[in-house]
Amino acid sequence: MRKLFLIATIAIFAVTSCKQEYENWYSAGYELSGEWVVTVQQSDDESTYISTGEGAMPDVANIANWTWVDYYGTGTTSVLTYSSAANTPTELIVDDNHTFWDYKIKVNANIDAKTFAVDNTPNLAYDDCNVSIIGGKILEGAATTPGGNVADSILFYVKFSDNREGFTYMKVSGFRKTGFDEDTSY
Repeated sequence: MRKLFLIATIAIFAVTSCKQEYENWYSAGYELSGEWVVTVQQSDDESTYISTGEGAMPDVANIANWTWVDYYGTGTTSVLTYSSAANTPTELIVDDNHTFWDYKIKVNANIDAKTFAVDNTPNLAYDDCNVSIIGGKILEGAATTPGGNVADSILFYVKFSDNREGFTYMKVSGFRKTGFDEDTSY
């Protein structure tokens, strides 16, 4: 009996001593990372000026007050934000995963302020297009999803050098994907 107890004790220690403890770690930009359910809109003010020549192009310094419309009929789509390979808190990738304009760019990020922007950087998704983002921010718990859930909000204005229609910036806004069926609308 004593031998059986000794063998059982050794077996238990052998099994439990092999268990590895994994350290839970996050990437440097994890607070800004996620999949976002967004809408993309174009400036009604710019459209009026471009199509009629009347008035003036709106002032970018006042972009938050422009009137926005989905002229392209994009509806709801998705955007991904994630850490770059450098894994630094000052760099983030913004990627539409081929759902709208086909863009993937590195942006300058401020993790503490939850903001991001970049001026005229090469599009990593395809050649001959530079992309700018201004006013990028993530607001914790500021969005209400279609299912009534609270989620983080994202907002940024994006400009493409190969936009033939003449729009300067387009507004991208939405909420962090929750995973709930009632919030999946794209």
